[in-house]
Amino acid sequence: MSSQSLDGQLSQAIIQSVQYGSFPDSDHVSAAELSSSALQHTLDGLDYAQNTVKEDIRTLSRDIAPDIDGWIIQARQLHTDIKKSQATARDIVSQHEVTQTLNERTLNSSNKLSLLQNELLFNNSLEQSLRIIKDLHDGIRRLEDSIFEDRIRDAIEKLLRLEDGLSALVGLEETRAAEILSKRISNLHGRVRKIISGYWDELVYFDPTTKTVTINKVLTESGSKTPSMKLSDVVTTLSELDFLDEKLDLFCKRLKDMVLWPRMVATSNGTLAGVQVERGFKITVSGLSDRQSLLELIKDLESIIELIGSNFPLTVIGPISERLMPAILEKLKDQWLLPTVPTKLFEILEFEKVLNAIKNFADYLNVSRWPGKMELVDWVEQLPRIWLTKRRENALDQVRGHLAAGLKDFKVVERTETQTVTSGGSDDWDAGWSDEGDNLERKSVPDNQSQPASAGDEDISGAWGFDADSEDADLHPGSDDKPGTDEDIEDAWGWGDETDVQDILETEISPKPEQTGKSNGAPEVQKHTEREVTLKETFSISSLPEEIFEVITQQIKDAEALAGPEYRVASASTGLIPLLPLILAMFKAVAPLFYETHESGNMYLYNDSLWLAEQLRTANQTPHPGRLKLDPDIETLESFGKLSYSREMETQRIILGDLLDGAQGFANCTESPFSDACDTAVSSVVDRIKQINAQWTPVLSRSALLQATGSLLSTIVSKILVDIESMDDISEPESQRLTAFCHQISFLNSLFLREKSDIDTSSEAVPLTAVYTPNWLKFEYLATILESSLVDIKGLWAEGYLKNEFTADELVDLIKALFAESEHRKKAIREIRGS
Repeated sequence: MSSQSLDGQLSQAIIQSVQYGSFPDSDHVSAAELSSSALQHTLDGLDYAQNTVKEDIRTLSRDIAPDIDGWIIQARQLHTDIKKSQATARDIVSQHEVTQTLNERTLNSSNKLSLLQNELLFNNSLEQSLRIIKDLHDGIRRLEDSIFEDRIRDAIEKLLRLEDGLSALVGLEETRAAEILSKRISNLHGRVRKIISGYWDELVYFDPTTKTVTINKVLTESGSKTPSMKLSDVVTTLSELDFLDEKLDLFCKRLKDMVLWPRMVATSNGTLAGVQVERGFKITVSGLSDRQSLLELIKDLESIIELIGSNFPLTVIGPISERLMPAILEKLKDQWLLPTVPTKLFEILEFEKVLNAIKNFADYLNVSRWPGKMELVDWVEQLPRIWLTKRRENALDQVRGHLAAGLKDFKVVERTETQTVTSGGSDDWDAGWSDEGDNLERKSVPDNQSQPASAGDEDISGAWGFDADSEDADLHPGSDDKPGTDEDIEDAWGWGDETDVQDILETEISPKPEQTGKSNGAPEVQKHTEREVTLKETFSISSLPEEIFEVITQQIKDAEALAGPEYRVASASTGLIPLLPLILAMFKAVAPLFYETHESGNMYLYNDSLWLAEQLRTANQTPHPGRLKLDPDIETLESFGKLSYSREMETQRIILGDLLDGAQGFANCTESPFSDACDTAVSSVVDRIKQINAQWTPVLSRSALLQATGSLLSTIVSKILVDIESMDDISEPESQRLTAFCHQISFLNSLFLREKSDIDTSSEAVPLTAVYTPNWLKFEYLATILESSLVDIKGLWAEGYLKNEFTADELVDLIKALFAESEHRKKAIREIRGS
């Protein structure tokens, strides 16, 4: 493209942008440089465009010239109107300024008028206040004259008017004049109150010296027959002065302190003051009353009420009674009525006189218009509940009193029970036992167990209803083959054992053949016979269970006696039997505190609880009215006694365990100082068990004593077995030392000898240690193993003696600990494990 053509396009683009605000579409034109030649073309184009626009304007102007002339005329008219409006606005402003001046003058005039009106009102109020002040001042002078002249009633009226007039000084309370007047009137009020109070004190006179109370209706001046002041006028005046309540409160307080409480509340030495009403207006309090009964007290109260009612005006009788009766009724019920409620049945009929007197007193209060009738009537109607509550408190107090007296008057009681026992034929394994021997073994069975234990699964504590020691239970797993007849006997006694007594007799003392048969192999027909076995045992109890049982039986007897309609409290008969569980609960809650002071307290508590439970069970089977089944409470009482037994046994086990811990597992028992510690531990344990046995001998029954001692011995034996079996290496000196310790423990066999009365004196006494100490045979065999040769041990195993007590692994571990490794030891171990 030639430069001349580009200049033309560029010039045209500039003119288009100036004239129409458009931009060139060609980028070539937009990016072109403006040269001098193009500038000349642009200027020429702009001149042309300008001329064109001017010509267009002239053409248009010629067409709209008439319209423009009209516009010019209107603009001139508008200018003229604006001038007129400005002149009008200036007139309005000037007129407003004149009006504002007039308003200010009017406001000033209104303020002056308001000020004058306020001044007038103030003057009128001041005049009225001054007149009131003058009237008050004059009234004060007249009041002073009335007081001086002893015209009390006139003085009261004037005082009341002055107080009303003083309240009319509204807004002037802070002024000096009002303060002076108020102070003078207050002083006069005090003087009047003092005078009236003096009249009251003379009319209602308390003399603490002579202990008299005088109430006069009229106060007469000496030498004059004209009454000077009446009590009714004084009461009216006090009420008008708002002083009556204070005087009545003081009167009631002084009357209670000087008259009522000395008459109603006994002193520390149990004496009561006497009250005498003289001539209907005077009360005299004496130092000691000879009228100590509730009936006499009611008469004195009626005399006092009558005196108050006959002397005071009716307007104050109500307020006085409302102030006195609540306190009088409270003292009457707490200090007199409740203590006089009898707890014994034969006293109930005599108490009817008191109830009639209470009803008559309630009627008298109602006639006298004194409150309290409903409270007394309600108390009489609630007598059965009150009597039952007091009876419960009395019964529980008796239980606490018996327990607080402590353990005393111990005595031996006997338990006897007859059971029918089924036994096998003459070919049974125990057919050679006589009835006496059979009864003897039954007597050795522990008594008083309500829940028989499964044979061989529980220790001695399980026999008494407590948790079994697992290690004891595991020592005799083969004692489950127990004949049902023997279990029936033990169930009848309520006994059980962790390795049942009869089971031990069957499995350990005399082996039981698996089957009894004839020579040809045919089973022999068993013949069963029934016989009665009488079981007797003696044990000691304190006097407490008999005393508690006496309290319980008294409730039962009284419940039966109350079935008759002649007693006012007959409706409470059904509430006496439910007291029995409360009595037992009190015994169980408090008894441990008092039994623990005795060295055998827990065992006495065990015996006492079970004896009391047995007596209650017998009484519970006797029908009577309103009988409550005591079976759950009896079972709870038995469990409570067993818990006491368990607590004592656990304590002794802990003591024995602590003593035996001194041996430190018998390690290094041949070396000092460990050997001395082992000697001390074993000796202490033996002495402790002997001491416990001697302590419990006069307390427990024979079977219970053997069972308890056997349980403690089982604890010691089990620990010794565990300690010795845990030793990896036992030298020959240690073996001898351990054997000596076992023999020392074995001396406790003497504690389990049968009583001489139970056995043939010509035969040798056989200790029952194995019967009551389940792991005793294992312990004795352990002592035998410790001092035996390897050959002897193999022989005992082969003959079956050791198989009943030791497992093959246990025996092998002992052999490894006792004997050095050798071919003989290996052979012996193989034979033991292979057999």
